[in-house]
Amino acid sequence: PLEAVALSPDGKKAAARFDTVDENSQFVSAIAIYDLTTEETSYIKVKSEVGLIFAESLAFSPDSRQLATLSTVFLRASLA
Repeated sequence: PLEAVALSPDGKKAAARFDTVDENSQFVSAIAIYDLTTEETSYIKVKSEVGLIFAESLAFSPDSRQLATLSTVFLRASLA
């Protein structure tokens, strides 16, 4: 199930956080970033040395070039 979603201010990208199982049968939290103009999707596994990170919310920067999460650990991904 989707846990968090965000649409970029320019309307060209969408992001969604969800839980899944990886290739090693390990539970992981992931973020999918959809480019709505090219229909390409990229994925970010959200993991750290301290365990799983649950992104409770997602937000794009005003220029739509960065994605931030609100979670137990702050993450920032550059989209440029």
